Amino acid sequence: MRIVSLLPSATEILFALGLDLEIVGVSHECDFPPPARTKPVVIHSRMPHGASPAQIDALVREYVHRGESLYAVDAEVLEALAPDLIITQDLCHVCAASPDDLATALTRFDRRPEVLCLNPQDLGDVWRDILWVGEESCRGPRAEALLEQIGTRLGTLEEQLIQVHVISRAVACDSCHSKRPRLCA
Repeated sequence: MRIVSLLPSATEILFALGLDLEIVGVSHECDFPPPARTKPVVIHSRMPHGASPAQIDALVREYVHRGESLYAVDAEVLEALAPDLIITQDLCHVCAASPDDLATALTRFDRRPEVLCLNPQDLGDVWRDILWVGEESCRGPRAEALLEQIGTRLGTLEEQLIQVHVISRAVACDSCHSKRPRLCA
């Protein structure tokens, strides 16, 4: 399977699922993990490199006002990569490329790739997206295992945070009693 990811979080999911070799293209923003930087870039920002925050703000307002995209699709590169699956988002057209950004480029394809559009609103949606990407890339069991690993790591982190909270309460109580420190639990 040949995959193009136009969304940094999707690129990270794909690498976590072991799809390094199947990723044939990315957006200009896909820079993690580091091997993502070695993939051909098929979407570029229309913002000039080195523009000041004020210049970027003005250009974003101008493009949005005119109904234009902030991104340019390199249709020739995308077509040459011949992806089977393209992953993008439709949540924020200012944040990343959307399906609309692909529309013209995809008309050039004899066989249109599947476009998977991720739109997470909360952490539960992110978990579902990991499973969805896993299913669409034939890595369903690996996606389930990844979620189990994430759950284990979150559980460990939660335990550590509870311990930090107890210690910080004890320190706060000690500092409140300058004459005789005592432990408050």
